[in-house]
Amino acid sequence: MVRLDARRTAHADGRETWRLEFAPESDAGRIELEFTLTEVAESSDPRLRMGIGTLRSSGEGNGRTFLDALAAALGTEVGTRAAEFAESLRFDVGILGSDLAMQKAEPGGSTFAGSFTDRPAGSWVLTKFFLAEGEAEVFFALDARAGRALFLPKDSEYAEAVVQEIARLFR
Repeated sequence: MVRLDARRTAHADGRETWRLEFAPESDAGRIELEFTLTEVAESSDPRLRMGIGTLRSSGEGNGRTFLDALAAALGTEVGTRAAEFAESLRFDVGILGSDLAMQKAEPGGSTFAGSFTDRPAGSWVLTKFFLAEGEAEVFFALDARAGRALFLPKDSEYAEAVVQEIARLFR
């Protein structure tokens, strides 16, 4: 998993913007990302809400330390293939659960993404990003109360595509 510091801003139109900071021990690898979630709606599955997500880089830092950490957490390596630069990435977001705790489930509780549960309740919101037009999936969890965010692996088959897609935010 890759940990980030997170600050949330709610907007009157229903959007949520999260300022994400990856700050390793060395300032050389520090980067900022902005995640915006909009257009949250119910899906055909009553347990799932869908939205549109956008990721942007602040433009500071080259992102290599972050991409190395993300690749390691997802079980892959940062590829050498040059990806076309993107100022932002727009993608579908599935909201899998809210008020979740990051611990083992109590009896009767459900487990989400292998690490989160609805019993006991907590302060995490768990999402799934559908990047690269659905060809790459990764879990992303947010805890507004503690100011934390996490990238977590979905399936190993998506790891390389996730890293390559996010790498597009860095020159």
